Amino acid sequence: MKKFSLFLIFFSFFVFADELNESFAAAVQAGNVKTATEVFAKGADINFVDEDWPLFVTAVTSGDVAMTEFFIKNGVNLELKGPDGKTALLHAISLKNKKIVDMLLAAGAEIKTEDAAGKDTLMYAVKQNLFSVVKKLLELGADPTLRQVEGKTALDIAKSQNNQSLARILSEAEKKWR
Repeated sequence: MKKFSLFLIFFSFFVFADELNESFAAAVQAGNVKTATEVFAKGADINFVDEDWPLFVTAVTSGDVAMTEFFIKNGVNLELKGPDGKTALLHAISLKNKKIVDMLLAAGAEIKTEDAAGKDTLMYAVKQNLFSVVKKLLELGADPTLRQVEGKTALDIAKSQNNQSLARILSEAEKKWR
């Protein structure tokens, strides 16, 4: 009987945790920071993954600054990746959301992260013509000599886009790395 009681307690805990996390997911998807905060306080998992997507990445891809801030303040794993292999930082750069990019960088998001094709944060920022983000990433130590799977560097990407301003900055940065 004792084993059965322990099993019921253990099973009940997991059912309760699933319900909490589902409520947490609903709040995040609705952009309701107040409800997300309340459910998180009851024990929801800040790193919860809903149908292969971390809720944190969902908040970032939704452009929800307040929800992103909630996740960061509550210790989310900044390096969670969606099924597409991109971190929240790569998504924020792709979406040209400088406010969230700045928040993630200030929180310590890894700048050397890469997607499945070997493209890093610097390459994403160049591709999106985010001049200030490129400068910030270089200041933080992004490697301009890194080559993606296709063999291109961030400088190659800038040149292919005829972006002379970025090409000039990246060319100077590459010289310093050699």
